Amino acid sequence: CRDYVVVFLGDLGKLSYKEQLYWKSFNIEKQEGLSRTGFKRAFLGEPADPDNPDLFFKMRLSQFNENWRKKHGWNFFKELNEKDKHYFKSLHCLTTDDNAKEFDEQVLNLTKIIIDSLNEKELQKDIVFESNDKGIDKFEKYLLSKGYNYTDMITFVRNLQNLRSTTVAHRRSDSNKKARETLEYFNIGNDSLKNIFDEILIKTIMIFNTLEKSFSL
Repeated sequence: CRDYVVVFLGDLGKLSYKEQLYWKSFNIEKQEGLSRTGFKRAFLGEPADPDNPDLFFKMRLSQFNENWRKKHGWNFFKELNEKDKHYFKSLHCLTTDDNAKEFDEQVLNLTKIIIDSLNEKELQKDIVFESNDKGIDKFEKYLLSKGYNYTDMITFVRNLQNLRSTTVAHRRSDSNKKARETLEYFNIGNDSLKNIFDEILIKTIMIFNTLEKSFSL
């Protein structure tokens, strides 16, 4: 559960009476049952994939890179170096609905993990590219060279890159046409930042799924 802490009565029973009273002061009426993942892990003792978008993203990224490496001999997304691994470790769903600072930080984390980590050296081997082509340009041309024209995917990735340079906390960037179009693309201002970042993570996971299917990983 992402909105409150779930504890079992059996665990609370092991605490001192004073601690039990403290926990009781925060008790609320049950809002929902255990998730499928929580039930399988806690009661059935079975492994289960995570439900939350951030945890599921991390699992799928690892799986995709491993599957791609087994087939092609190189990582599609390069491993982060030691100084940058904190971007991956600190990636998480937003804890509140509209914390612009947290949103910006998580967008930065995600772009570091995905866009900045595109394996340009390998992607450009099979394509003709211009000297000023960036990582996303090479990504798109690589897919086109393999016969895949994923316009929506590339549009999403480009907007995600633009979002990193768009200051959500200060709307002065609205005067910039590209920034304004990016904010509109992600529906910023009309939905909570928490929901928006969840959707960004889900769309990124869909990239892994699409590439796995296309390249028969």
